[in-house]
Amino acid sequence: MAVELELAGRLSSDLPLEAASSCAPEVPRSPGAPDRVFARTIPAGALRASFDLPLDAASDNLSCRLFVRAAQGGGDWIAGPIVRIPVLRVVEPEDAYTFDPALERGRQSGWFRTAQPFFSAGGAAVAVEPYADLAPPIANLPAGNYVLHAAVYDYARGENTVAVTLNGVAGELRWGGAPSPGVVQLTLEFRDVPAGGEFRLRPQIRGQDGITIARLVLVGE
Repeated sequence: MAVELELAGRLSSDLPLEAASSCAPEVPRSPGAPDRVFARTIPAGALRASFDLPLDAASDNLSCRLFVRAAQGGGDWIAGPIVRIPVLRVVEPEDAYTFDPALERGRQSGWFRTAQPFFSAGGAAVAVEPYADLAPPIANLPAGNYVLHAAVYDYARGENTVAVTLNGVAGELRWGGAPSPGVVQLTLEFRDVPAGGEFRLRPQIRGQDGITIARLVLVGE
């Protein structure tokens, strides 16, 4: 899940930072002794920066806060905005598949696993024909409104389309046209979702070299 910080002005040079996230039922006042510290360099010319919070697979009723400080010399942590998360489900879709496309094609599973360091947990699921649903198990969701945050790979040519269903409510992810290949973040809203744990994605159009999905995060409003 991404948290965006607005900078006081445009950066004149790259800014290396350390960032830490802290989540608890109560609002975190400080990072304490954070076990989730990650590096992030804000490029020169930036006016805002986005940080992807490392969150657990199933968490409800959390308040999360991002803390940042200079990467060199340490210093005090600066507290960022509070993000309240009533319901959270995090899926690494590659976990259910092997690295062998031929094996997964024979199984007609529809997906195989790939590994690259720039993916969120080092891996991603890649669609393989004949296509089939990507249906990761998730803990039951209460009825309500949800936002899907999807990290996908854009090959910078063509366009992909994936149908998404959450407890019977349909939506669509579509991406393509990035200026250069890389991971991009997509969001998709689901309104008036009934309670349940059915979450499915199915490739519709492969207009790029592949349909590659690295991470899926469902957040309740």
